[in-house]
Amino acid sequence: MKTKQDAIQEMGIVCKNVYKELKSTESYLISAMWQNPDLFAEIQINNKSNSPYKIYNNDWKILYDTGKYLALDCKMKNLMDFSKVPTLLKQNPELEKQFNSLGDDPFTYIQNCISSVNAENIDAYYQDYKKWHSYFEYLRYIQKSFTLENYQEMAKFDFENLYKKTEYNLNRIFVDVDENVKPIPLTDNIEENLIKWEHGEARGLDFIGFPGFSESIGGIPDGGITLIGGVSNAGKSSFLRCTILPSLLQRYQDKQEKTVIFLNEEDVSKWQREMLVYIINNDPDFIKDRIQYKDGIEYIFAKSTLRNGNFLNTW
Repeated sequence: MKTKQDAIQEMGIVCKNVYKELKSTESYLISAMWQNPDLFAEIQINNKSNSPYKIYNNDWKILYDTGKYLALDCKMKNLMDFSKVPTLLKQNPELEKQFNSLGDDPFTYIQNCISSVNAENIDAYYQDYKKWHSYFEYLRYIQKSFTLENYQEMAKFDFENLYKKTEYNLNRIFVDVDENVKPIPLTDNIEENLIKWEHGEARGLDFIGFPGFSESIGGIPDGGITLIGGVSNAGKSSFLRCTILPSLLQRYQDKQEKTVIFLNEEDVSKWQREMLVYIINNDPDFIKDRIQYKDGIEYIFAKSTLRNGNFLNTW
């Protein structure tokens, strides 16, 4: 019967062997990418902590970051042209320092690795990498489970929530990784976003005439779709013309951006009339320029004038 010490020792051996396999698959994968630089744009690897795929071996992590920089940022088509690499790396001092830490002659090391792979087998290399990467992540998950902190968290769950939590962790290792799902903490880059929000970048278009409504929901969010529902003749289009469209025009008139309106139930003439009525009653410059004097009396072009007709002589 195995003792507790035997079980711990055996687990250490398994982890060591899995890491060895993972390091081997990382070497094949990244060597193939150095052989064909276009693969750096196709293979999704990100060495940030919240990425589903990362390189664990430090040497291969540096070689991946270096190759990606040369291929994507420097547009290098042949990474085997080592004579250009030192000059290009000087533009990235931090990466240059990491690359030089690989040894006296990292290029010979890369050359030997590349000679043993074929970039045409990239799919096989990538599948092997995902396999051992996921297995290694699974072992890390088990290891983290044997902590007092994890026990205190799990002890609060009932059976259903414990199942959901475990399923989530396993999906993150196997399912989410295969779909390239990247979980991002809500606190990620919060300081940078706070500065943007401080300057009002999160505020949407105001509802003209409804300041309380604008304050309560922050206006109409940019880049989204806002639906206004109601039966026919309930006032949806009138609400749009009087509260939303003017706000849209005010914000973008200086940028000369166009606004497109799709009409289903109303014809163009009604929109032309109602928009003109809005401008007449709300644009101070329009009203000021069209004050008429007749027999010493001041006349302003008003909504009733337009709707009642016989108004052209006042323009």
